[in-house]
Amino acid sequence: MAVVRRFVLALVVGLIWSTLLGAQTPVPPTGTITGRVVDATTQQPVADVNVFVEGTRRGAVSGADGSFTIGGVPAGSQTVRARRIGFSAPVQIVVVPTNGTTSVIFAVDRQAVSLEDVVTTG
Repeated sequence: MAVVRRFVLALVVGLIWSTLLGAQTPVPPTGTITGRVVDATTQQPVADVNVFVEGTRRGAVSGADGSFTIGGVPAGSQTVRARRIGFSAPVQIVVVPTNGTTSVIFAVDRQAVSLEDVVTTG
């Protein structure tokens, strides 16, 4: 019986200790970036554009209506880039509020893409 009491006491002390240590690691404040990607000339939505926050692993791909949502973005000033082959890659600096949402609209221009010739021999 004494062994069970010591085990329960050690378990309770361990749980309290781990809770106190866990409270010392604060989670950095985050926010959300939402927006749309449109063609600069026609104002039509552009799908499949990679929109990402530089310096982080946060990003999203625009849907058929050009909209995107990036969650878990660190609060503060962030550099956001929209990129797709055949279009310009605009950059915007946005301020992400803590536990809030900011909205961005990217207007992309069509650009010609030239590929290099590849020669294979067999």
